[in-house]
Amino acid sequence: MKKTGWWRDFLTDESTKAAIALGVSRVKGLVKHMLPTEISGHITFDHEDPSVTGGILAVLGATIPIHKNRIIVTPEFQCENALEGEVFLKGRIMLIVFALAAARLLLCRDVRNVIRNWKHKEV
Repeated sequence: MKKTGWWRDFLTDESTKAAIALGVSRVKGLVKHMLPTEISGHITFDHEDPSVTGGILAVLGATIPIHKNRIIVTPEFQCENALEGEVFLKGRIMLIVFALAAARLLLCRDVRNVIRNWKHKEV
C-alpha cells in the first residue's frame, strides 16, 4: 500500500507532469528530425496467408502520410512467401540534435527534480 501511494504522489506531482510533457515534446521533435525527406521505390510481396497480405496492405495504406504514395506496392496471390523490391530513403540525422535535446532535458529544473525524487524514493 505504501508503494502505490508513493507512485501516485510521484506521478501526480506538478514537476513530474512538466518533465513528462517536456520529454514527449523533445521526442516528437527528434522523430520529426529523423523522418526521411525523400522516399521512392517499389515492392512486390506475397504470403501464404491472404489475411497477412491484407494486413500488410492495410499498414501501408495507413502510412501514406509518411511515404506520400511514392512506394509502389504490388501484392501477388500465388501462395508463396516472397518479398522483392527496392526502396530509396534520403534524409538527415545529425548527432548535435540529439545532444542538444539531451542537454535541454538535463538543464530543466523539473527534470532534475524528478531524477532527484526517483533516486531518493522511499518504497
